[in-house]
Amino acid sequence: MGDETAKTAGAILDRIQQAIDVKGDGDLCRALGLKRSTVGSWRAEDRRPYPLCVWLHETRGISLEWLLTGAGRMTPEDCENHPSQTYAPVSYERRMDALREMLDQLSPESRDAILGDALSRATCQKRLDELDQAVMRIAKTA
Repeated sequence: MGDETAKTAGAILDRIQQAIDVKGDGDLCRALGLKRSTVGSWRAEDRRPYPLCVWLHETRGISLEWLLTGAGRMTPEDCENHPSQTYAPVSYERRMDALREMLDQLSPESRDAILGDALSRATCQKRLDELDQAVMRIAKTA
């Protein structure tokens, strides 16, 4: 079945870094306009960034097979122009558009499951952000 470690979220994120010529999660976040906590949770929870992979495939021509499994070539041109290409940060609107497109292609059951997970995670993240802000306020007054 191939090397399963090549299919982990961490391995996929490492290939994304390679594809856009950055070193480390911090540079990845800056290059793509992502929150560090997002990438950290992808790695920690082994959550594969499928919408990001699809976006890189559609906008940069990066092979989905290569991104998701490490098999094959990075691009059909074998990265002829890489790494000289510039990668602008991805706007929130473009990420939401890519997510909507992806969700529209799924079955209603899959879409509902993903949206349920996303809402649950967003609720948890909102609470964590609120707690972080409360801690910061307390730290400033101490």
